[in-house]
Amino acid sequence: MKYIKQNASRLGINPNLIFVGGQSAGAITALNTAYYDDFEDKDNLLKNIGGSLNANIGATNKTDANQNTDIAGVFTLAGCILNPNIIDNAKTPLLMMFGSCDELLHVNVGKVYKCDSKGTGGLTGYGPQYIYSKMASKVPTFWININKGGHGPGGWNYDNMVEWTSTFTYAVMNNQFKSGTATVNAVTPVCK
Repeated sequence: MKYIKQNASRLGINPNLIFVGGQSAGAITALNTAYYDDFEDKDNLLKNIGGSLNANIGATNKTDANQNTDIAGVFTLAGCILNPNIIDNAKTPLLMMFGSCDELLHVNVGKVYKCDSKGTGGLTGYGPQYIYSKMASKVPTFWININKGGHGPGGWNYDNMVEWTSTFTYAVMNNQFKSGTATVNAVTPVCK
């Protein structure tokens, strides 16, 4: 994010209107990109990766540790957070799309891959129901439940996803995005 903001003029972007999003592991990355700087216990989190992000920030001015890395909004498809505390001080608006029959992640709280045997070390994931319950009263957060949808968004209707994401970005840019939930049926259900 520092690289993008420092090179915004050259890249032809507005550094105050950057949105991030992703699906599955990309959604986890997007959530961490959005909420990491708001997280107060960074030292404990950084212990797992050598204690610092400085070597990982690319071609940036490394002397400006306090540079604004805020983003305008984050959208996720089939994502979760792995540390429930990362959203304690969240400020970034969030749109979550999640299948009610996700084969890998729980809608609320549970083991990633829904088991301990897939090499995750028993990681616990906190899904959209959990995230919404903690964030919606503090920061605009919207959760779209894809009824009978799975982990892969192939059966979710791509036109709807594009429309929801577009509506989200314009609402955030115009300070009109509000918390809420919606349920829509999957085009191709993966469960009964």
